[in-house]
Amino acid sequence: MRVVVVTNPSDDTPTEYLQTWVQEVIEAAEKLADTKVHELKGKDATKKNLATLVEKVHPSLILFNGHGDHDCIRGFRGEILIKADENVALLEGKIVHALACQSARTLGPEAIRIGGLAFLGYRENFKFHHYNKKTATEQKTDPLATLFLQPAFIPLLRLVEGKTVEDAFRQSQKLCAENLRMALTSTSTVLNTAVASALYHNLKHQVLLGEKSASF
Repeated sequence: MRVVVVTNPSDDTPTEYLQTWVQEVIEAAEKLADTKVHELKGKDATKKNLATLVEKVHPSLILFNGHGDHDCIRGFRGEILIKADENVALLEGKIVHALACQSARTLGPEAIRIGGLAFLGYRENFKFHHYNKKTATEQKTDPLATLFLQPAFIPLLRLVEGKTVEDAFRQSQKLCAENLRMALTSTSTVLNTAVASALYHNLKHQVLLGEKSASF
């Protein structure tokens, strides 16, 4: 049985958007007979709960959604879930996708050093713009947020399907580059300036560490 663990603190507008967008990935995984999904949502996204769950179910794929720093990923109300010099051993043998700012700078390399299979994330802040929508339906159809979150999440469907992390990474880069080109050629000054700049930032700072041929 393949096991996925997902963290969704969902305690502010940005992380609510992340929770909304990862649901398509969760639903796709749940439809597979050989796959089980465990989600730490809201107040359950804590360091203790993560450690207990990982040690119990032994996931091969962990999808972190939340805020972060160069050496850590945070959960509900900013609690540190995983930190480079504390409990990074939880990532040994795992494929990790971290939509958490800067976490691929220090935490990612450390995860690979201790035996993690692969770490897909961002060395600098993950930037995205949105229209501050409140419902899940509005967030999923927010055209501004889509420019940033589609490249981040849609490639995860390939991981769930058993494709390699390199395949997911390349698709993510491709989609982001396509959205960047669209923004740059737009007549909208918002799109061809601030949005284009943020998309380029994400494209430049997204990295894949570890075993490129690793698959879920």
